[in-house]
Amino acid sequence: MPSIEQQIAHWRDAGIIDAAQAERILRFEEADREHAARERVERPGAIEALVYLGLAVAVVGVVTLTGQNWHDVRSWARVASLAVPGVLTAIAGVAMRRAAQPELRRGASVAWVAAVALLAGAVAVIGNEAEWDRQAILLSSAGTATALALAAWVAYPSHLQVLALAGSLLALAVAGGTTPDAYNQTAAGLLMIAFGAAGLALTEKGLLHPRPSARIFAAAGFAFGAFHAGYAQSLVGAERWAEALVFLAGAALVALSLRRASFIYMVAAVAAVFVGLVSFIETHFEQQLGAPLALMLSGALLVAGALLLARFRVRLQGPGGSP
Repeated sequence: MPSIEQQIAHWRDAGIIDAAQAERILRFEEADREHAARERVERPGAIEALVYLGLAVAVVGVVTLTGQNWHDVRSWARVASLAVPGVLTAIAGVAMRRAAQPELRRGASVAWVAAVALLAGAVAVIGNEAEWDRQAILLSSAGTATALALAAWVAYPSHLQVLALAGSLLALAVAGGTTPDAYNQTAAGLLMIAFGAAGLALTEKGLLHPRPSARIFAAAGFAFGAFHAGYAQSLVGAERWAEALVFLAGAALVALSLRRASFIYMVAAVAAVFVGLVSFIETHFEQQLGAPLALMLSGALLVAGALLLARFRVRLQGPGGSP
C-alpha cells in the first residue's frame, strides 16, 4: 500500500484537498505516529519486569544471608555484606541508565533506590560496630541516605527517586528528634514540617519534579509532620501548643490548593484536619463523651470532609488546573 504521504500527494494533485489541508493532515499523522511511539516506549515489558524481580530477589537475599550469619562473622564482614551489594547495585543502575532500551533505563531508578537502602544500612552497621550512640548512628545513616537519594534524583529525576528522597528526609527528621536518652517527637515533627514546606516551595517553583509525585510526598510530609509533632503520643506541659500545628498545616494546604488549583493539596488538607480533629477529641473529650459518641463525631467529620472535597474538586480540576 502507498504511504500516507503518497496518498495525500495523490489527493492534492487530484484536487480533492488543497495544499493547506494536506499540510494539516500530514502534521496530524506525524503527531499520531509520535504519540504511538511514546506509548510503545513507556509501556512496561518483560525485560523491565525481570529487572525489578531480579533486584527484589537480590536485596532480599542479601538481607536474609546477613541476618542468618550475623553473629558468626566479623565486623568488617558485616559492613561488607551490605556495602558491597550496595555499591554493585549502584553501578548496575548506572549501566542500566546508559542502556538503549527504555525498560532498562527505568530499571535504573529501582536499582538506585535499593542501593540507597543498602548503603545507608552499611553506614548504620559501621556506627553500631564502632559503638556510636543511637543518635549518631541514626543521623549518619539517614544523612547518607539523603545525600545518595538526592544524587540519584539529580541523575534521574523519576517518581521513585522522589519517593527515595522523601523517605530519606523522613528518616533524617526522626534522627534529628532522637537524643541518646529519649525521642523528642515535637522536634522531629517540626523537622518534617520544614522538609515538607521546602518540598512544596521547590515543587511549585518547578525545581522539584516529576510534579505529581513531588506534590504528593511534599504535602504528605508537611501534614504528617504537623500531626506527629502534636499527637504521636501523649503530650504534657509546654508542648500542648504543638496540637494546633496540624490545623494550621491543613489551613495552609487549603490555601495552597486554591492558589495552585491542585486537588492533591486539598486531599492532604482535609486528611490532616480530619485526623487532627479526631485525635483532639479522643485526647481531650473521650472520658467525657465516651468511645461511641467520639466515633459518631469522627464519622460526621469524615462525611464533612467528603462533602468539602466534592465541592472543591470540580473547581480544582477545571481548565488550567492540574490534579
